[in-house]
Amino acid sequence: MASDPNGWVTNPPTTVVKIQNTSRADRNGALGIVLQYAADRQRYIVHMAVSQDQIALKAENLVKASWMEQMAGQYQLLRNDRNVQRYVQNATQQIQQRTGLPLHYAGVAACVLLLVVIYFVGFTRVLMVISFTLLLVTIVAPDWGSSRQTMLRNFPQRCRERIQEIPYVGSQIASNQYMSTAFMGLILVFFVRSIIPSFSSSAPSMLNLHDDFSAQSASSSAARFLYEDTLKERYYKLGYDDAKELKPFGVSLNEAMAADERPSLVEMPPMDSSFGYTAKKPAKSWYQHLGIIMSAAYVFRTVSTLGTDPSTGRFSVQTVRQNVATMEPMQMGLLGMAVYKIVMAMK
Repeated sequence: MASDPNGWVTNPPTTVVKIQNTSRADRNGALGIVLQYAADRQRYIVHMAVSQDQIALKAENLVKASWMEQMAGQYQLLRNDRNVQRYVQNATQQIQQRTGLPLHYAGVAACVLLLVVIYFVGFTRVLMVISFTLLLVTIVAPDWGSSRQTMLRNFPQRCRERIQEIPYVGSQIASNQYMSTAFMGLILVFFVRSIIPSFSSSAPSMLNLHDDFSAQSASSSAARFLYEDTLKERYYKLGYDDAKELKPFGVSLNEAMAADERPSLVEMPPMDSSFGYTAKKPAKSWYQHLGIIMSAAYVFRTVSTLGTDPSTGRFSVQTVRQNVATMEPMQMGLLGMAVYKIVMAMK
């Protein structure tokens, strides 16, 4: 039998699996990470997430974990790993020794400092900085403690390993060096553009608009009152003359009002012209266009995967329908959000 029939063995180990169909009920449903494949025994060596022991199981007793199960398995591994617990204890002792404060005091001080930074810098920028820092930490963590040259030399490979962990499309991106480099470049550009404040202004100041509107309103009100007074005097004289000449009531007045030239509603300027500014539809930013492109690529990739028969390599709508019916809820939700984003962008 060929070595690693399911392709789960990686270096470093990253494949999380779930145990099923064994005689031990306490093992069924448990999560673990694949370490290696013993070809002589035809079994996978799995490191259990909770018990931290290693067991050997056949391929039919294992199934690759879903995305949510992978997150749960990684969390269980970190929480129960004795090396991680020892590292946290050492870090706690170092913090107490350097600050001279108990751990909960240092935690409160850190929270207060974080709130102050969020108040002055902004929540979004602080969140982006923290996320990008954690991303860098996860990338260089396997080489932590090595020389700077070693960390820089292994950095591209570590980036591809992290990209490979992205659900559904990570393996395709990581397999291509140019795509993985472009992906990390887009992340860097997005991070820089997110933390740099924008000083551009597309609309005039509301204070200036208010001053212009007040001046125009005052002048237009005065002209309107003067015009109405003139009409009142004219209409009064027409009525007086009709009474002197014994004409029916309102004859001359109706003719004069019909002859007056007044602007119609069609000829009146729009409301925005009173401000000297016409509101325009805001243009989409570059990262909004990027999000639409990524959504379209995700929809295309997902539909292609769902509709391609592995045995023949051909695409069919019937295969899409069959695979959609068995999709995981998380994957179906991501696909629905991507389609919704594309539809809303077309409006």
